[in-house]
Parts: sequence; C-alpha cells; structure tokens
Amino acid sequence: MFKQVSKIKYLLILLAFVLMALCVPTSTYVLAETTTTQNNVKVENNAVAVLEDGAGEDPGATGENEGAGEGQTPTPPASLGAPVLNDQDGINDVYLYQYLLQTYNNYYGLTDLRHETETTSDDPATQLYVEMFKDFTEISLTNTNALIKSVKGLKVLNLENLKVLNLGQNQISEIDVEDLKNLNSLEELILYDNELTTLTIPSGLTHLRVVNLNKNKLTSFDASLINSGEVYLSFNRISSIQDVKLPRIIYSTNLYVELFNNNITDADTTYLAGLTNEAKIKLELGLQGYGLNYKANEQNVATPVICKANKLKFYNSLKYPNLKANIYSNADNALVKGIVNNTESNITEISLEVGEYRVEFVDATSGNSLYDYTDEFNCAFKTHNAFKIVPTSPVVKFVIKGTEYDNYGKFSGTGKLVATNQDEVGEIYYSISGGEWIKGNEVTLNRGGQYNVEFKCVVGDISSDSAYESAPVIKMVTQSLNPYIPDVVSLIILIALALVLFFVVLPLLVKVIKR
Repeated sequence: MFKQVSKIKYLLILLAFVLMALCVPTSTYVLAETTTTQNNVKVENNAVAVLEDGAGEDPGATGENEGAGEGQTPTPPASLGAPVLNDQDGINDVYLYQYLLQTYNNYYGLTDLRHETETTSDDPATQLYVEMFKDFTEISLTNTNALIKSVKGLKVLNLENLKVLNLGQNQISEIDVEDLKNLNSLEELILYDNELTTLTIPSGLTHLRVVNLNKNKLTSFDASLINSGEVYLSFNRISSIQDVKLPRIIYSTNLYVELFNNNITDADTTYLAGLTNEAKIKLELGLQGYGLNYKANEQNVATPVICKANKLKFYNSLKYPNLKANIYSNADNALVKGIVNNTESNITEISLEVGEYRVEFVDATSGNSLYDYTDEFNCAFKTHNAFKIVPTSPVVKFVIKGTEYDNYGKFSGTGKLVATNQDEVGEIYYSISGGEWIKGNEVTLNRGGQYNVEFKCVVGDISSDSAYESAPVIKMVTQSLNPYIPDVVSLIILIALALVLFFVVLPLLVKVIKR
C-alpha cells in the first residue's frame, strides 16, 4: 500500500512538472535583425529602416489623429487599402517611406518585437498602404538628419483629414503640385530649412492658413491664394516686393507676411500701408539691402557686393520690437552700427563707407543672438558673414566740340571722355580696348576707328585682391580722325552715287535735251 501511495505521489509530481512546462510558451520573441546603423537609420541589403528611439517615440517623426481619447492607444484602421511600394510608381524617397512607417508604428504603439511563428496585430507595419493615414490630422517629419530629399508619390496616400504637414529641416528641392493638391483639409504647410527654389500652392487648398518657407532658396512666391493667415518667407533670395504676389484685398483679407533676411528695398509703400489699424496685409522686413544671405553648407558663393550709393533700409519690426541688427566691420571686428526700431521714422536708411561687413541679429535687451537653426521662425536670423560696400561707378560723359553728351554716335575729328567720381573716395582708372588699367579720369579720343573705353573707381591698391572696385562703365567710341575726309563707308556710298549720276542720270538728261 505504501509503495502504491509513493508511486501516486511521484506521478502527481511528474504531472505538475508537465503542466508547468505547458504553461511556458515554446516560442521566443527576438529583436528585429539589425546590421550597421547610421544617423538612427538601419541599412540592410540596400533597404533602409528607421530605428526606434527610447520607448518607441521619436519627436522628429510624429503623427496625430482624432481616433483615440486622451491616454488611450488608438486602434489601427481595419482596412489599409492597396499597398504603396518604395519605387518610382509609389513613394520613391527611401527615407520618406521609412519615416512614414515609423510615424504610423509610433502612433499606434506597435513595437519592434516580432513573433517567431505567427504575426499579430501588434507587429509593426513594414509596408505602407493607401489608407494608413486617412485619420491622421498631423504628420511631422522634421529632425530627420535632413535625409528626406523628395516627397514624390505623397499623392498616392489618403491624407484627406490631414491639417498639419511638417517637413522642415530636410533637403527637399522640388515639390510637384500634384503631390499637394489632394490635401484639401490642410491648414499648415511647414517646409522651413529645405532647398526649395520654387513652390506652387494648389488652388484646392482653401483651408491653408500657415505656410512656413523660411530658410529656402526662393526668388519669388505666389501668396495670392492665401487670403487670411501667415506666410513666412524669411532667409530666401527675394530681391523685390514685386516678386511676392499678394492676394487681392477684400473684406476678409487678413494676411501677415514675414520677409526678414532677404534683399528687398522697394517695399516702402506696402509696408507703410500695413502699419494702420485697418490694414489688411502686414509686412515684417527688418534690415534689407545688404545682398542675399546663403546657407552655411553652400560652396563657392560670392560675397554680396553693394554699391555705396545704394542705402540699406531698416523697417521697424512690430513682431520683434527688441530686434537689433548689429553691423560689424570685418577688418577689425568693430561694431559700426546697431540698428533698432526708430521712434521717429518707421523706415531708417543706413549708409556705410567702402569696406567689408557682417550683420548679426540680436535681442536689444539681452544682447543674445536671435538665430536658432532648429527653430522654424528664428532660423531666419542667420548671421550674414560677409558683404562688401564698393565705390559707386563713375559718371562718364563724351565731350565733343566743347559740348557734353551721355552717349555719342559716329563723329569726326577729336574728342574726349571725362569721368567724375561720385563718392569722392578712391581713384578713377581707365582701360582702352581691354588694355592695361591707367589712373586718370580723362581720355583723349584720337585713335580713330571703333573701340571701347572702360572706367572704374578703385579704393586701395588696384593690383591687390583686397581692393574695392566699382562696376565698370563702358563707352563705345566710333571715330574718324580727319573731319574733312568721310569714313570708308560714307566714301563708298558717295562714289556709288557719283557713278550712278555720271553713267545713268547724265545720259538720260542728254537724251531729253536733244529731243
């Protein structure tokens, strides 16, 4: 009996062990296989995958939608629609593709753990589908180490509820209007710190209220479709207010346009009109007229050159009342001018002597720099490291027989060209037909024939690279040395007329008389 009890006891113990073993999963969870990583991106077999940060959240690639209450993890859409490939017919840019995947997975709390033997709804998406983002109201793909270069193919996704699209701090150089035209709910388009040279806003984006294009390479922009809202065009390459097309003013017009760090000096009328209480369009300009600024990573960019006669302008800032533009001499780093809002005049003109300068934007109270390359607004206040003020080009006149002319055609005999130094600084030099530069402001015209004479004003040693030279003034001279002998062309014409007279007209007259 005792032996039977012992056997039963051992059987029960064995059975307990078997049950415990059955309660433990036979499969294991493993991290997705990785190879080399760079800039938080995995590269494997020519494919790219964005790695998770911390607890599955990346502040640089986020999405929001209205499908979950506060504190609740939203549920992915039941139907994802057709697949979207990472190719020419889908979304071509590999980084855009992977950051969109990361945005989707992060928002829905999908981990990077994968089951060895089965797929569950908690597994991360590894492929994009058309309907993935249909409930998203915001997509932010900024702080991506500037990896995204194209948004081609964005049109294939259903983004009908998207209100905010942030693609700031990337390397996007072109956006096809087709990739934006279906974003009919879009209210904010953020594209600061990219490489855009042009951008067209589709007419269907009627809800658009904010467009941020700070720190790009735009030379013009059509804002006429944005009747009410904010347009940020600072730190671009706009040289005239005429290159910014503004909307037709109607009752509901209420537009703010920011244009810091461009090269606009013809905006006085539009700017002053915007200072009144009833103004429909308001401009922010700050310091203008010192040439175009450029991004730090651009190579072989010439220093902007400004003629001394062209004055810089500072337009009082309403948004940044503490804005101060400090102009330093690059020769000795001395502060030349500190320009702030003028209480007596809304527009201040600034004259600088010939030399090389830089501009820094600071807070007038604290003296701290306003520039922050990571900020979508303050990225506009990048220091302008070098611009030159050069002499004004001389005024050159023809003097023919004691009378002055701006230009003169063919003439016989002698004359002269006289140049006047408008700035009264530096020396005037001239060159005849591309020859050596000679100091002097007067050239006697006694060579004959057709030739060019150039004049320029130079401050410093003309043979040195550090000299400051004005733009040359070129005058074309066409001259016959002997006032009594016509030039060759005229002589040929006269001979031809004489021959016609002698051999044609005269014989006819003789015949008429004989009759």
